Amino acid sequence: MTGLYELAEQYADLQRMCYDPDVGSQVLRDTMEAVWGEIEDKADGYARIIMEMKADIEALRAEERRMAARRRMLEKRMQGLKEDLERSMRAAGKLKFRTAAFNFSLRLTGGMDRLVIDAPLSRIPGEYLISQPPKPDHEAIRAFLAKEKVSWAHLEPQKERLRIQ
Repeated sequence: MTGLYELAEQYADLQRMCYDPDVGSQVLRDTMEAVWGEIEDKADGYARIIMEMKADIEALRAEERRMAARRRMLEKRMQGLKEDLERSMRAAGKLKFRTAAFNFSLRLTGGMDRLVIDAPLSRIPGEYLISQPPKPDHEAIRAFLAKEKVSWAHLEPQKERLRIQ
């Protein structure tokens, strides 16, 4: 019969194996079979490991939520810092400059003004819709808006964004 110390050591080894991604399921099963022979002993051993894993999983979920909240906070803080820097650059009239560590510039986003559709699809003339399923033909509307104003769409000027390299 195996002594208590040896069982505790075998249990700790089994527990480490459960957390080791390199240990295959069959190796784990075989090791458990060798440590626990009777079904009751085996069930208790499985249950201990399962309960400890369950507690670890819950702790990891809580940590994931905490880390996600921290990431969102940092993203908001970073965006606020970028907006402050951009405002300062505009106020100082310095839209492009270099420092020893970085290049700063305010550049237009994309190649064209952003198209904004102001009305539901039912109010856009059919010639500016792409069929199956209906959706606005942005290129045709953009070309049309270059010639005429309409109530159902408009072009917004390009925006400048801070770029740090």
